[in-house]
Amino acid sequence: MRQGLSFLLVVLFVVSRPILASGEACVPQYEQSFASIEYSNIDSADVVDIADADVEAQRYQFQAIARLPSVTTHQMANDKTNSTAYFGGIAHEYRSVEFNNLASPPQTNGDLHTLQLPMQRWQRHHRGERRLGAAVVIASSSNALKNLDELTTDNLQLWLGWEELSKVSNNTAWLWGLCADHRFGDYRLYPLLGMQWHLKGNINLRLAFPDTALRWQPSDSHYIELTLQPIGREWTVYDKNFARQSELQWRAWEFELKLHWQFAKHWQTFVSTGLRFEQKLQLRLENNQRLKSDLDDSPFLLLGVSMVW
Repeated sequence: MRQGLSFLLVVLFVVSRPILASGEACVPQYEQSFASIEYSNIDSADVVDIADADVEAQRYQFQAIARLPSVTTHQMANDKTNSTAYFGGIAHEYRSVEFNNLASPPQTNGDLHTLQLPMQRWQRHHRGERRLGAAVVIASSSNALKNLDELTTDNLQLWLGWEELSKVSNNTAWLWGLCADHRFGDYRLYPLLGMQWHLKGNINLRLAFPDTALRWQPSDSHYIELTLQPIGREWTVYDKNFARQSELQWRAWEFELKLHWQFAKHWQTFVSTGLRFEQKLQLRLENNQRLKSDLDDSPFLLLGVSMVW
């Protein structure tokens, strides 16, 4: 098992090391092939109840998603088109996290990698849409990537998402489904439920749990979007001598304002800012103490560019 895991990691690391991965939604809305790079700076957040302690991070992301050639389309009896598309790709997220003034150093170097192989099936029919997604994930501190024999199945995760969009009218639809991932901390299965409206003035509103969004698209080339969603991760991490293995878990809610602009036929850029709040941190220190603490709210800035085809 370790040999197979090591081979998979070598493939992922060679392909995606220069940059790093992506969207937080449990069912990403893939519609076309693209490759994107993002960078975000997260301001330091004080550790509640520990004087002078804080956490700060930078986040680099890369993803490349391709629409696969296996697409089926056929005509329904009421002249509506039923189509199915498949997507697959690779994604890599790297977080550089600094822990300052803790009682003891953490059992990690703070260099955290999340390597993903996402897949999705998108079906459209006259009653709405269905998306089924899955991602095989390796989440680990960087020292394990340099010592592949240390990797075990504890580093593996499986993210799942199922979303149904059922039309009520031409402009209104129900949303429902299930997700399974670490966005709320521990790996768990949770529901997706809400409604979606297409309003006048090119405004789209998604009012749902856990992801809510409001988008205004004044032209084909740009849009402005507000989102509210949970974001969370868990990594299996190691101390520098690989004497101890533990889990580092971080979760929060994120409010984001994004401006997206397509400045050429195949090129897009985006900038966003927002606030991460209700942040929770859980990790083990070198003295083997388990730290579970709240973090203060922290603003962030994100910049990105993507190529679409």
